[in-house]
Amino acid sequence: MKKLVCVSALVLVLLAGVSGAAFAAGASGNINLLLGKHYLDDDVWDDLDLDEQDSIGLMFDIQPARWPVALAFDLLKSDESAHGIDGETQEIAGGVRWYSPMVSNILRFYAGGGLALIEAEIEDEDDDDFGIWLNGGLTFIIAKHVNLGLDVRYSTAEVELYGEDVDVDGLRTSFLIGYHF
Repeated sequence: MKKLVCVSALVLVLLAGVSGAAFAAGASGNINLLLGKHYLDDDVWDDLDLDEQDSIGLMFDIQPARWPVALAFDLLKSDESAHGIDGETQEIAGGVRWYSPMVSNILRFYAGGGLALIEAEIEDEDDDDFGIWLNGGLTFIIAKHVNLGLDVRYSTAEVELYGEDVDVDGLRTSFLIGYHF
């Protein structure tokens, strides 16, 4: 958990520095709240009835003027409790995200991917590892700055819990609401 907090703080400081210069040069971007479900693939999660977790996240990207892609930074958390056992995952993801040209002045599609630091925890046992993520979705830009949309994301990593290798592979489906600048 400490590693996730330290990496998040470092990335936020770097983004703050880059964002100021990028905005001055005509950048655009998005900050979206994600609410949805995380479906984990490994049998360990399934055997404990922790394989379908409620998920919340923050999806941020900034696209400097004349760049073909945006720089993406996402924070995600999911958790579930069953039979007195708690399980959760956390993900710090960085990479790039491509946006399509606007369709009908309100709709656009996106796709992204990159590296992630993913942590998994079952009860008091936790571990983290680096993995990859891919996502895609669509957003409707309402009232010039408000995003509404759907996001689908797949991420993968392998951790060790209770002496056993456990995959933290899974699909997230989320509704998003946020701000386009």
